[in-house]
Amino acid sequence: FLVRNRTGGFHFDSFWKCYLGTVGMEIFVIYLVQFSANITAVIDILCLCMFCVIIRIGAMNHINMNYSEEEFIAIKKKARIASSGLVALIAILKISRISGKMVLYMEYAVILSGLMLILGILAGQEAEERRKFL
Repeated sequence: FLVRNRTGGFHFDSFWKCYLGTVGMEIFVIYLVQFSANITAVIDILCLCMFCVIIRIGAMNHINMNYSEEEFIAIKKKARIASSGLVALIAILKISRISGKMVLYMEYAVILSGLMLILGILAGQEAEERRKFL
């Protein structure tokens, strides 16, 4: 939630759809971690790619939020700091050879946050003012 709350991204049009989508995604990730424990190199690369997306975009100015320029700059900075901290922790754990399911869950948090950010922008859920603040 640390990264997802800061980056924003795709949202359904009602609370219950968002809630069920979130719960469904969490259940999906639990099963996905079980199957992807042997292909961590692919997950590492995906995590790095999505981290680059988050660093580049920062956050999404969702239509319902409609941040001012100062707020949007601050939220982008917080999103970048949070994702950098998480990826740094993942890197430290990988270098220390401390890996396992918890590291995979952290990597999936970065991957899914980046995907939700991209999906929200592609779905047109972004305020028009966003382009002015880049």
